[in-house]
Amino acid sequence: DWAVKTGSLPKSGALLLDARGLAEFSGKDNGGARQGGHIPGARSFPWSRLSGESATFKQAEAMKKALLDAGITPDKEIITYCNGGLGRSTFLFAALTRLGYDKVRVYPGSWIEWASDPSRPIER
Repeated sequence: DWAVKTGSLPKSGALLLDARGLAEFSGKDNGGARQGGHIPGARSFPWSRLSGESATFKQAEAMKKALLDAGITPDKEIITYCNGGLGRSTFLFAALTRLGYDKVRVYPGSWIEWASDPSRPIER
């Protein structure tokens, strides 16, 4: 996708949701990446806020409430990311689409890819 390839993801206008935990988002834990932190403009929304026991989805109403309380509404374009793009960000993608959010994408390279390019900006 153009925004990712050019490094302009933070300027794409989409709501960037970082599905990792707060330690990774803040940069305290680099999660195996070249460096810790998050994509500028991203919002922390750990996948665990929507997961129940055994990494299953919470009840739909509980998920909707958590999303709306965080200002994450169905009208917004949303891009989720995590460390590698396969687990936590995909869980958020699945939860959002299950709830009727139809403008959701996953940044496949996620944090590992973003942090590997020293020219890309990073926030901590």
